[in-house]
Amino acid sequence: MSTVSRAAVMDFQTWASLGGYLLDVDGIFGAESAKAYVALMKAGKFLPTAGMACGVRAAVAVTAPKKKAVETFYGHVEYVDVTKDGKKTGAIQVQNKDFWRHVLHGYEIAPGVVKTFHYKAAAALICAMGEIAQVRVVRLVDLWIPKSIGTYCARHNMWDASKPLSRHTYGCAVDFDPKTNRVGTRGDIPQWVIDIFKSWGFTWGGDWKMKDAMHFEWTRA
Repeated sequence: MSTVSRAAVMDFQTWASLGGYLLDVDGIFGAESAKAYVALMKAGKFLPTAGMACGVRAAVAVTAPKKKAVETFYGHVEYVDVTKDGKKTGAIQVQNKDFWRHVLHGYEIAPGVVKTFHYKAAAALICAMGEIAQVRVVRLVDLWIPKSIGTYCARHNMWDASKPLSRHTYGCAVDFDPKTNRVGTRGDIPQWVIDIFKSWGFTWGGDWKMKDAMHFEWTRA
């Protein structure tokens, strides 16, 4: 994949001539390009039509790791279980903190909303949220503004220490509005929002046998 300067990526004409593909700039795949993409959409110069976005989505979505390769892709977690009154709480205490400080960063995924995410998954989340925001401006129905957004959290699935580590531990998952998207229900996230997340390579928990409608993770089946 080609690389160009950060200034060139910010230029719309250069972007368009490259077919809309995200580039590897400053050593982090898609992070700077994703921000440029969202900035252009907000400026009304780069609207999220299907024809425009196909190249960008393709460049991002195909890089999502397979579920079985999550630890290989994002990193190994060394941890000890947190206990209270002699019982495991489901939370963990990460031991290899230096590694995780290096790969987890805060990203502004909506105006004034900064969330911690793994740098390898950040481009997909930023682009999905940016497209949703842009589409929301032109839609008259199915408006979607989440009240609660949860990302990084070092714990086991379902806060059950007998289960594997949650994808939230790796900083590659996001939960929206748990109160209205409880486990086992269809939830209230509009289908067009779900479709946008899927198009950027996310898996939706609402498709699982045990539905987890609030949950999106940047992995592939």
